Amino acid sequence: MIRDIADYCYEEVREPELREADLECILLEAKNELAREIQGSRAKITYDPLPTLLVNSASLAAVFRCLIGNACKFRGQTPPLIHVGALQDAGEWTFSVRDNGVGFDPVYSGRIFRPFERLNGKQYPGSGLGLTLARRAIEQHGGRIWAESNPGRGTTIRFTLPG
Repeated sequence: MIRDIADYCYEEVREPELREADLECILLEAKNELAREIQGSRAKITYDPLPTLLVNSASLAAVFRCLIGNACKFRGQTPPLIHVGALQDAGEWTFSVRDNGVGFDPVYSGRIFRPFERLNGKQYPGSGLGLTLARRAIEQHGGRIWAESNPGRGTTIRFTLPG
């Protein structure tokens, strides 16, 4: 919890240094850092070809870690199936991280990005800051982030980045 709060405070004041980076490499870094959670949940992760963009690699790795970690945590009875998609349109990229987890009521789709917001109370571990940090990182890149979900039908988190 303390680490998450420190990360949150740091993200609020930090200006990201942007460099050209391969998002596939960033995704693979995030997967490596989550190896224990991925293996423990028996998650299968697939992804579309990902572009090289001007980004802060550490921030984007944190976004992928959050979204994949949440997919592993908020899973149903079957192992998580997680797909990272990427589409380019009108000068920006739209990314999606889709899972087959427990999902949530769509009325909470904006609320989940608020600090310390936990829809499931203490049923699942965590600080309630992961999606807040992800939102901040995406906004610092000039993008936006949102969620689509239904109970029992999984969740898709989408975000945009200039491209």
